[in-house]
Amino acid sequence: PPQEVETLFDWDFDSLEHSHEELQTFLFQMFCELGLIDEFKIPVPSLRKFLQKVDSLYFENPYHNFYHAFDVTQMLMVFISCTQLAALLSPLDKLALLLSGICHDLEHPGTNNNFQNNALTPLAYFYNDHSALENHHCAKAFALMTGDTELNILRGLTKPQYRDMRKKIISCILATDMTHHFGFVQRLKARLETKIDVDIHSQTDLQLLLETLMKAADICNPIRAFPIAYKWAERVNAEFKAQVQREEAEGLPKSMELTTLPQSQINFIVFVTEPLFSLISQVIPEFRRASTVMHQNLRLWRRCQEGTSSAQELAAMSTNDFIRDCLTPRSQRKQLPILKVVPDVAAAAPKTLRILPPFNPAAASKPGTPGSAGSGGTPTSVSRHSPSSLPFSTPGP
Repeated sequence: PPQEVETLFDWDFDSLEHSHEELQTFLFQMFCELGLIDEFKIPVPSLRKFLQKVDSLYFENPYHNFYHAFDVTQMLMVFISCTQLAALLSPLDKLALLLSGICHDLEHPGTNNNFQNNALTPLAYFYNDHSALENHHCAKAFALMTGDTELNILRGLTKPQYRDMRKKIISCILATDMTHHFGFVQRLKARLETKIDVDIHSQTDLQLLLETLMKAADICNPIRAFPIAYKWAERVNAEFKAQVQREEAEGLPKSMELTTLPQSQINFIVFVTEPLFSLISQVIPEFRRASTVMHQNLRLWRRCQEGTSSAQELAAMSTNDFIRDCLTPRSQRKQLPILKVVPDVAAAAPKTLRILPPFNPAAASKPGTPGSAGSGGTPTSVSRHSPSSLPFSTPGP
């Protein structure tokens, strides 16, 4: 139905409110909306069976499960449909991103790479302690997509198309290894500091862009409305706690230091999410909306940590109320992307992304506006630290 399709383009879609069957249907609709079924001759029965099989291969972890896979894929759908990327990326690029999101955590065991390496698991042995989980997710994805004839959704691609798409999917999924996050952010920062427009015709620039989008979608929880972000924060905290308990029980080195839920989210936004999204907003202006929401979430988590607010009470507000308060004043709202597919007339746009000055959410909001990033006396500028100075270990998704 049109109303359901419209939700696929919502920055604040809440996948946790839907059943597995509904999410499978939504994923199928994404392929339809992007025209990928006709473009690449994807057999409809095979696609439906593929999505069902993918669902079954995600374990019932608190966080790294089918819901997370859908959440990441839906955010990728927003990125490639509701921004200028709709006109810049090719159908093959969009197919690669969609499949990367769907498959990026296949058979995730609920523990990170540090655990795999320290516990000397079969995955660590097989992949020589190098991005064991991401390599496994990738290998499993291609075994699934090309092994069984009934599930082979790629048989309509030409050999050059298949080789190109395989390369893109592998690099996108491997890019989600958080062990390399800070190095990736530095590489992206160095590229943008050249002040040369990002050229989609350049394979180097294109691959960097696709990996950046994949990484952004993988850590997108803090850019969703607080009521949604809170639910994901609880889930990831539960999974990390279970890992630490298991490490203690098995006599393994601890992969992370647990802290309060608000502090863990403050750390994640300040050191992980904000630096990446700040850079992306320099080339994709629509991402400034995400940065504004993220800084409001940061402000709310700080209030929770200080004890002036309850996370549960803040999470009880409606998503619409949060977004309305967060994105005021009205003059600012008009600059935000409409949650619809970019019109086809944009197809004639140049194949470049112009590098813009860094975005300051505080400057974009009127001081003192209720819910704005600059209100309440809370600092809105986020300092950047080197990985060596981090106050916590960053677990990989």
